[in-house]
Amino acid sequence: ERRPDSPRPHHTRGLALVLAERIPEAIQEFTRALELDPTCEEALVNRAAAYRARNEIDHCLEDCESVLKLNPNSDEAFYHQGLAHKTVGDYPSAIENFSKAIEINDKVDSRYYHRALAYFQLGDYESSVVDFSSCIARNPNNEMAYHNRGCTFIEMKDFPRCIEDFTKAVQLNPFNVKAFYNRGFAYIELGEYDLAVQDCTRALELNPSYEMAYSNRALAHKCLGRFDQCIADYTEAIRLNPKYDTAYTDRGNAYLAKGDFAAAVTDYSKALELNSRSDYTFYNRGLAYCNLGQYELCVRDYTAAIRLNPANDMAYTNRGLAYNNLKQYDLAIADCTKAIELNPRDDAAFNNRGIAYKNKGDYDRCIVDCTQAIEINPIYDKAYNNRGLAYKNKGEFDLAILDYTRAIEINPSYDVAYDNRGVAYCSKGDYGACVRDCTKALQLNPNYDNAYHNRAVAYNNIGEYDRCIADCDMAITLNPSFDKAYFNRGFARNCKGEYDLAIADFSTSIQLNPTHAMVFFSRGFAYEMKGDLDSAAADYIRTLEMDPGFEQARQQLEAIRRTRPS
Repeated sequence: ERRPDSPRPHHTRGLALVLAERIPEAIQEFTRALELDPTCEEALVNRAAAYRARNEIDHCLEDCESVLKLNPNSDEAFYHQGLAHKTVGDYPSAIENFSKAIEINDKVDSRYYHRALAYFQLGDYESSVVDFSSCIARNPNNEMAYHNRGCTFIEMKDFPRCIEDFTKAVQLNPFNVKAFYNRGFAYIELGEYDLAVQDCTRALELNPSYEMAYSNRALAHKCLGRFDQCIADYTEAIRLNPKYDTAYTDRGNAYLAKGDFAAAVTDYSKALELNSRSDYTFYNRGLAYCNLGQYELCVRDYTAAIRLNPANDMAYTNRGLAYNNLKQYDLAIADCTKAIELNPRDDAAFNNRGIAYKNKGDYDRCIVDCTQAIEINPIYDKAYNNRGLAYKNKGEFDLAILDYTRAIEINPSYDVAYDNRGVAYCSKGDYGACVRDCTKALQLNPNYDNAYHNRAVAYNNIGEYDRCIADCDMAITLNPSFDKAYFNRGFARNCKGEYDLAIADFSTSIQLNPTHAMVFFSRGFAYEMKGDLDSAAADYIRTLEMDPGFEQARQQLEAIRRTRPS
């Protein structure tokens, strides 16, 4: 009589086929073994593992249950149950299964490792760290335990400890690409940008197609001010993945930081074609449009960002700034107020609301808001500058000068603060100090039209008419629509007796901005000096229509009328 077939050879062949990654054939061998011996626990456990490898989770769980009926203390069955539940995202069940496996046998590192991964997925990072540490205690050479504990420390914002773990991981496996990449990310978070570049470069040496490594190296280059290298890395990331919307957004950020606002808009627009739900990208494109002076488009993008994320206080803050530039001050105030409701520590919102109040002539409220911005951020140079403007408009020139000086101390390259301090000195009659400050502003920014104009005003006041005219020439070259520069050049020409040139300048100023009575009066004076009394009288009459209290215009007009026959 022949002996029945033994299940052992089929089981052994099944294990060999698993190693060869021939899983369907392995399952057949395990099944054959079980046909010969339905109580073969090993065959059931290994077939369960094979089913899980093929993502046949229901079959895997059925085999695990069969094992547990045979042996309720099978740690292997609980372990594979846990793996199956983890595969389908049922992390609480997975944790329960792994915990039972550990209760039965607490010596196996893999049980702790996978339970740590399940805890991680549930956001229970403390428990995850404990389990990864237990895994490492049982197997100090488990590089992935170090690696994933490092990832957990990243989520916990514990970057020094995560760097220690990634360093250990690459010591155990110098080809662990993701460990180099993740350590680079941690270095970025710690501001160690050169070390981040080194790690991302190593990751790219190991995997030249690793788009995320290009992206993170680009970020490190940006933080180091290496904008061209940054842009080149984002470009390579995009070449590897043309649908990488985040890379387009981040390259746009690099162009924005570089001052190439048009290129930034192009990249943000491409990113939004790929992902129209990114409030962050709409927000940044709004910044680019603002820098291009396209405030309507800026408002549109901030509005889109707010629609996608109503809690985005910075979108309200910056839309308020755009409304300021559009002279829609009430809308600006409403937006900044909303930003402050969302974030009472939003220093920019207080500052921008202060600007709107200043532009509405409510200087006291401007001062209150700028003061609040300064209390939140004591080194907020723009808030000092804007409070200085409010003090200057109130005639409190010494307080204005103090604020401009503080802004300059905080930011010695702040050309606007030098120019504004110069104006305050000019208002006090200290024209030499005004010239010095405007000259410093022009050293910092040679294309600053306002600084040329304000220095010209100081030169006018000290009788340096040729220098005044030269500065107005520069201001007009930089800004051909600068009505005040034409006026002040005309004023200097009046003082020099160059009445035809003065009249031409006043007329251009009036074409650009017909709302200033002083310009009509000054042109009238030039006509009177030329003997064109009809034109002079017409300008004096226009002056008085605009400003009935302009006494000198009234006197000049009466003098002309007295010279004519009745």
